[in-house]
Amino acid sequence: MKKEKRNILDTIKNVFKKQTQIEKNKRQDKKKQKKNRPRGYRARRFGAITFWVLFSFMFLFVFVNMFSSSSSGDEEIIETKDTKVTSQEGVEFTKSFVLDLFNTVSKEDTEKREERLEEYVTENVDINEVLKFGDDTSIDLKKDNIVLKDVEESENEKARHIYKIKLTTSTKLSSEEIDRIEDAKDKDKVIDEMLSNDESILEIKDEEKVRDIDLYIVVPLAFNKDFIVYDYPSYTYLKSEIDNEEEDTIENLLDELKEVKDSDQEANMEAFLETFFVSFSNDTEDKLSYILEDEKYKNGLNESLTFSEIKELDIYEGNDSDLIIDVDVEFVHEETNIETVSNYVLVVKEKEQRYVVKHVNNDQYLYEFIYGVQEAEETEDDSEKSEEDSNSEKKSNETDIDNEEDEAEDEDIEGNENDDEEDEEDEEDEDSGKDEDKKSSKA
Repeated sequence: MKKEKRNILDTIKNVFKKQTQIEKNKRQDKKKQKKNRPRGYRARRFGAITFWVLFSFMFLFVFVNMFSSSSSGDEEIIETKDTKVTSQEGVEFTKSFVLDLFNTVSKEDTEKREERLEEYVTENVDINEVLKFGDDTSIDLKKDNIVLKDVEESENEKARHIYKIKLTTSTKLSSEEIDRIEDAKDKDKVIDEMLSNDESILEIKDEEKVRDIDLYIVVPLAFNKDFIVYDYPSYTYLKSEIDNEEEDTIENLLDELKEVKDSDQEANMEAFLETFFVSFSNDTEDKLSYILEDEKYKNGLNESLTFSEIKELDIYEGNDSDLIIDVDVEFVHEETNIETVSNYVLVVKEKEQRYVVKHVNNDQYLYEFIYGVQEAEETEDDSEKSEEDSNSEKKSNETDIDNEEDEAEDEDIEGNENDDEEDEEDEEDEDSGKDEDKKSSKA
């Protein structure tokens, strides 16, 4: 037995020694391998690991950007989608209209110019009234001098394109001015005096005064199977710069309004509008703000044109006590005697016993007033309120029912408690009766 135990111990010791010897051999082999490694082995291994990490990161980055850019591109296309009247095609149409409207060299071109312009406008626009040239004035407008400044879009495929234009006008000298120059010994001196007296004159040549005129013209554009200028252009001033497919007719919102036929009111309104347009063409922003509340037109015409007369006037009923005025106005450029007719749709109200202009060419106001956009919103609000009220009533009814059920449950619980108390009292009476019986039997 002892020998067997020794043999077992010896085998265990031998196994342990072999295991430790194997581990020692492994350590020695690792040391030899480390000694035999070439220089820079660790650096190359570290570099390979960092390369693959960076490569995978770049691949992931490019992959994510590809999908994110494609989705964002789709969103941008949706956001920048234009309607017909705000598209580049519509802009080119109104730009060509402005070019043909002003670009005439002499009175001999008038007939050809009228034929071209008739292709742009509806029947209610009289081409002869849009722009009139004096016999001694000619105009030249280059396409590069027509710059789009703003597009005011309204509903039902309508918009107003606002352009800044620079006109070059040539006006013949008067007979007195010609005689003055010819009789003078120093003609250049006389010409210099004439230029200094009128700063708008660029030069005097060939017995003509040449000027550059800056104007801001508003072109009302509509689309119905094709582009069309549906009303007279109007004029404005931008201070920030100087510093129904079946029908071919364009819908006129004013046809939906109720016309006011009162001769006294029309006379009063015409007198007010004469005062207003004199101020609109000549006064500063501070003075004009006394009778004009529309911020978009707060600068008026900044003396670029002079009011001449009211050509036509129609009055319609507006929202509450407002009056909607459709007025054609004639303006004149004093230096060149160019006459132009502009159309304005004004919203006028009474304020402190005087008239004040609330809006100028505000199509959105007309849509909201005629088609009841605000009223629809109010009805939606009312329906929402009624739903809220009904929901609150339901909730109150439910709470009342719950309260009644709770009260009934409380009464049942109280009744059960009373019954339990009575049962306990009966049991106590029975127990007391049994005790008395026992005492009497013992006695």
